[in-house]
Amino acid sequence: MSYECKCIESLIAAADAGDISAMQNFVVETLSSEEWDDNPVIIEKRNEYIEVLAREGKPEGFIFLGDIFLQGISVKKDVDKAIDYYELAANCGETFGYEIIAEIYIKGEDAPLNYEKAYELLDRSSELNNGVLRSDSGYYFMGEMYYFGLGVAKDWNKAKKSYKKIIRKYGNTGSDYYWKACARLASIYESVNDPDYKVYVENLKKVTKKHTEGMSDEQIKDSLGRY
Repeated sequence: MSYECKCIESLIAAADAGDISAMQNFVVETLSSEEWDDNPVIIEKRNEYIEVLAREGKPEGFIFLGDIFLQGISVKKDVDKAIDYYELAANCGETFGYEIIAEIYIKGEDAPLNYEKAYELLDRSSELNNGVLRSDSGYYFMGEMYYFGLGVAKDWNKAKKSYKKIIRKYGNTGSDYYWKACARLASIYESVNDPDYKVYVENLKKVTKKHTEGMSDEQIKDSLGRY
């Protein structure tokens, strides 16, 4: 039996005994890998634990439900339902739900573009958390709004603050938004052409290059986001 299977079995045993954190970890593990998508036992257990979490009013349960409906994992994709669940999570205190909805509106892939609403949601999340956003994606998309002037006045100083938050808070987490923030900052400082930032720009570029090895220029642009 593989190490992953043993971990999953251990989580199931703990979750079935009522361990809430085991339920949360099981859902995270099985949603993060396509390996489990065709396993009916895993799907049944995952849905069972998500239902328990939601019934208990745990915001994570509503986030998981949102993820499932947004991505169409073992259910028919339904973006409106996903947004409803993310809002429920936010209403239960997990304002990461607002940040996910904001991303949906900024990307415009699963719902009509709505930059004004996206900014409102990001700003609300920050306000409810004493000026702090809940995720690296929240900071990235707030930075993108100021970088490109999406629904707000273009302001590279404010964009830099958001990108730097990612570097400081998420640099050692393996976050994709880390190298993306580095790429955006390199672009900003390079355009200023200030010799004082030359070394800093080179370091930012090294990080970007390391994390995008094997990607074409078009793939990198797609990953960063086109608006």
